[in-house]
Amino acid sequence: MTEQKAGRIDFDIPFLLVESDPVDLSEFRKVLDDLQFRNVTVARDGYEALQEEESKKYALILVSGATEKVHPLKLIAALRARGANVNTPIVFTYRRREKSFLDEAMGTGATASLRKPFSEQDLRTVIESLLGGYIVSKSDQKRRSEELLGPLIKSVERGKQLLADGSFSGAEEAYEEAVLGLVSGMVEVYLYKGHWEFAEKLLQETDRLEVRAREQLRTKEASYLRRGSDYLKDKSYHQAKEEFRVALMLNGNSLEACVGLGEALLEMGEEEKTTEAFERAMGEEMTAERATAYGRVCVCARRLNRYDLAHRAIDRAIQMEPKIPIHHYYKALVYVAQKNLENALGALNKCIAMNPLFLEARTTKKKVEEWLGAMRKGKLSVGG
Repeated sequence: MTEQKAGRIDFDIPFLLVESDPVDLSEFRKVLDDLQFRNVTVARDGYEALQEEESKKYALILVSGATEKVHPLKLIAALRARGANVNTPIVFTYRRREKSFLDEAMGTGATASLRKPFSEQDLRTVIESLLGGYIVSKSDQKRRSEELLGPLIKSVERGKQLLADGSFSGAEEAYEEAVLGLVSGMVEVYLYKGHWEFAEKLLQETDRLEVRAREQLRTKEASYLRRGSDYLKDKSYHQAKEEFRVALMLNGNSLEACVGLGEALLEMGEEEKTTEAFERAMGEEMTAERATAYGRVCVCARRLNRYDLAHRAIDRAIQMEPKIPIHHYYKALVYVAQKNLENALGALNKCIAMNPLFLEARTTKKKVEEWLGAMRKGKLSVGG
């Protein structure tokens, strides 16, 4: 992996695209343009690639299985053997007819692979994974600009019309709304850039001027949570992290934001920060209408082998919603991970009593009973 810091990936980082197929080359150019990468060197065959590679260090190299003049496997081996890009991530891109090269390409030195035809999200996921950051595409920018500027423009236009009609009080209200939208948008820009101190300073100024920016931003918490959840589903963990961080700044007691942040951090491999987020989620000041979020903390904590945290989270879920079968099932799974089979069986019995058709619980119960039987016969140790 390169030394690209976690955060937005710079649009100017250098890529080398090795592609001999004109159709695939056109598609790569189209997608990379929307992803806003503007420093892409194209090599149409293996000879060109080797010549380009001698003079420049790249952040990422994409090598097609259809590369001409130099076989792609030999090209990857040559890139790994010498020059400035021996450690540069290499993505082997291939169509079905070239799939037979895949295993050897990975063994020769490719870092990742991408099957064609590919979607923008497919390429985006590979790049973000290898470079350790997130991409802001043209589509992303357009969508966010519409979200941020749309209401502002409408308020200004309404103010102009009311002013022209002589409705001065209405115009004043419309322009106040426009100013509020402008300030809120500026705060969001600071938050997305990570300039938390600038955002807070601007909010303090608007508080002093009695502009209700902080109040309006809090109403946008749901939008950040929605986008964060969508990014989690798309496995765009860096973007999810940013959305949940902003939501948490707007509402420090948002359990959903805290748990979403922890889930994103976990997938990014930041285990210490994940634990911090989940410990914060367990604070008494956190607000939740449903216990689902605590169940998610339990699942993640079990992955981290933090069984104490997993039990605390699922116990809170059970306290809030004692008759939900899945909570008792999660409790049982923590016990299973701890090799505490007697307590696991008890939790599974509670789960099945509430929902006799819970197939996963019944399957797990059968396995636990088999393990307990083997233990009692001395054929299975607790540690085994």
